[in-house]
Amino acid sequence: MLLSLPKTSKTKQFGIFGVAVGVNLILVLVLHLLVSTPTLTRDSSAYPTYVQTITSQKKPQEPETMKPIVATSAPNSAPSRPALVNFEIPNMESLVTLPKVTFKPSDELDVHLNFDFSFSGEGLQQGSKFRSQVVMAKPTYQIPPKYPAKAKRNGIEGHITFSLLINQQGEAMQHKVVEESPPGVFLRSSLRSVMRWKFVPPQSGEQWQEVTISYNLED
Repeated sequence: MLLSLPKTSKTKQFGIFGVAVGVNLILVLVLHLLVSTPTLTRDSSAYPTYVQTITSQKKPQEPETMKPIVATSAPNSAPSRPALVNFEIPNMESLVTLPKVTFKPSDELDVHLNFDFSFSGEGLQQGSKFRSQVVMAKPTYQIPPKYPAKAKRNGIEGHITFSLLINQQGEAMQHKVVEESPPGVFLRSSLRSVMRWKFVPPQSGEQWQEVTISYNLED
């Protein structure tokens, strides 16, 4: 008696075949992994590397010791000798040189200077005895006075007489107005000039001497 097996469809057959193939592939892969032995390679990074660095240390320099500065006192120099001072007074007459001055009056300084060196010997009036003993000054250097502008404009003429105290250098130290005509017109200009004049010095000491300055306009 024959047994009849149930018939399977084609789709089931393909499914079973696919499963079998997949299982075989898995087995082959597992066997390949088991059979293959991995070669061990030394990894240089797995072992520690010891590096020894040798540094040469310089010998520490000893700090320089500062030598103490000993202040030495400067040698005492010999005191300088005091300068000798010559107290000899030079002769003033030999040092004073009187320049020769020539004065040429200009149009603005049209002044005629007349110096009166004469005196009256009459002894009839009071004070004439003193007048007879007056020494008239003798100028050696003169600076002509300026004619006052107001007097020149108004055509005023006149004269003035001074009594001067002359020293040994021939300079006028003091002055006195003996006579003035007209008063207050020619005093300032004549005084500025006559006090800068040089005169013949007296024989000894100081001496009062007279000098007269006349102011005249040109025609």
